[in-house]
Amino acid sequence: MHPRCNQGPYVLEQRLVAEGTLGRYLTLREVVHPINKVRSDNRIENLMVFTNNGAHMRFHKNPLHVRCDEIVFDGRWLFIEGEEHD
Repeated sequence: MHPRCNQGPYVLEQRLVAEGTLGRYLTLREVVHPINKVRSDNRIENLMVFTNNGAHMRFHKNPLHVRCDEIVFDGRWLFIEGEEHD
């Protein structure tokens, strides 16, 4: 059983997608954020993982107020301009 499952036993899909990419379980403090704000869009290139909710909330107010070390993963980094993608 997943260590972060709720009473269901369910885990949010976006957490599972991020964990699969990172190759580890997310900590309790880490927060997954859908970049386009569509919670059902769980494509890895649409997900960011923050070290804590404070960093996540600052990102919503002003992305420039988040330090690089507070971003565990940013799916936008997967794509380089000019490359073809599936």
